[in-house]
Amino acid sequence: INERYSREAGDMLLRQIAQRLRSIFPPSQLCHTAGDEFLIFSHDMLQSKGTSGCSSQARIDALRLLFTQPFFLDGSPVEVSFSSGCCGKYHKDLSLEELIRRANIALFRAKETGQGNHRCYTIIEQQIERDKILADSFPYAIDNDEISLVYQPLCVNGSNTLFRLEALSRWHHHELGEISPEEFIPIAEKNGFMLLFSRFLVKRVCLDMLEMEKGYGEKPTISINITSRQLLDTNFIDSTISILDKADIPRDRLKLEIRENLLSTDTELVLPIMEKLQLAGLEMTLDDFGTGASSLSYINKIPIKEIKIDQSFIGGIPDDEESAALIRSAIAIASANNFRVIAEGVENKVQNEWLAQEGCTLMQGFFYVKPMDLKEVILWCKENSSPAADNYQTQDN
Repeated sequence: INERYSREAGDMLLRQIAQRLRSIFPPSQLCHTAGDEFLIFSHDMLQSKGTSGCSSQARIDALRLLFTQPFFLDGSPVEVSFSSGCCGKYHKDLSLEELIRRANIALFRAKETGQGNHRCYTIIEQQIERDKILADSFPYAIDNDEISLVYQPLCVNGSNTLFRLEALSRWHHHELGEISPEEFIPIAEKNGFMLLFSRFLVKRVCLDMLEMEKGYGEKPTISINITSRQLLDTNFIDSTISILDKADIPRDRLKLEIRENLLSTDTELVLPIMEKLQLAGLEMTLDDFGTGASSLSYINKIPIKEIKIDQSFIGGIPDDEESAALIRSAIAIASANNFRVIAEGVENKVQNEWLAQEGCTLMQGFFYVKPMDLKEVILWCKENSSPAADNYQTQDN
């Protein structure tokens, strides 16, 4: 408007818009912030906390109606469109500045989808912002020990005989609190931090393994979970081998747990990498077995010694017939290929006894022991049996 008419004409148009806005909002709820933007404070623009929408449809329709009729400059009609964004103050600690900032984010999203649209600062925007905070603070978390490891034992059925430990990462963010791996691993992958995280993870496992050896006289085998991004990154393999060798830890003390769905979608790409890992002395476990539409055409080709039945199937046994059938099938596949088979997520005696009866004798879950920090796991290992031989085979028992 300023370019087409004049700055004075632009100011006149803003006054006309303000006049129309005052027809449905009192002056105490309305202010002109900058340029072509107005800010409205209202108690009835928002629905109750927890709903996905945030605006009163009647109010938004009233705003749209204000702009359906043309404005006039020097007697000539001028059509004006508008976009709007809103945010509700659901928390008493939310400052005015933060409230306005979030409303501006919603306005930006509305403009992205075209003129005349309305958006609210909803869960989507909150998640985008949260992801950015986590991505920006991830290197800090690595450098300042915000990310730690806990360990959960894999036990021989019916006893606390330790077969192996699984390392599980935890992030205690300095502002946001506990962040689960299911949330921060995808963010690390998306933002190029996986090699940084991998090096941290392997180094920490090596250091903890040496502390465990000092603490109870054994250097246990420890497994870590790796993603497709890590597996396909040659730097990850080289870095892992280098860290193990510098720490003077035998390579077979570290196990790599690889999700089954990666193999079922990228078999031809992954197989050569797994063979390289095997040649380097790193052993692998096929994790989350049963979730990736396994193919018998490749299951006997991949260089693994174990399959780990996904806990989603354990929870339903013995009553869930489909889960029971899949577990029996997994145990049969393991037996045919001379694999060990591990059940994860064992939570009660009924599940444990049913699995043992079916021939699964390596267990992991709260029925045995919950994940523990380094001091706790050293104490647990002192009080329980020494580690089981790593060549333990379920079908031999």
